[in-house]
Amino acid sequence: MFRDYLSDFNYNLLKDTYNEEYLYSINKNTFLKNYHLLRSYNITCLEDIILNYLELFTYDTNILEERLKKLITSLGPNYNELINNNLSLLNELIKED
Repeated sequence: MFRDYLSDFNYNLLKDTYNEEYLYSINKNTFLKNYHLLRSYNITCLEDIILNYLELFTYDTNILEERLKKLITSLGPNYNELINNNLSLLNELIKED
């Protein structure tokens, strides 16, 4: 599923980084919904997000959107540039269990 969304290099990096069992456990529909959600907010560093924040693609889409809206509000109108320059801002979206 990931091959369609990553360059060959990044696809191989993903396979080397994450356990194969974990990769296969990710629900394709949830992944796609969250991928398109991020795109709809003009997030442009999606390959980097997949590589570094893959768990975001397992979250309930409504919850992810709520958290994303809060992050965007706190960052302001240039949120995309800020996220592109500092992916660690996405830590705000990570669930606390």
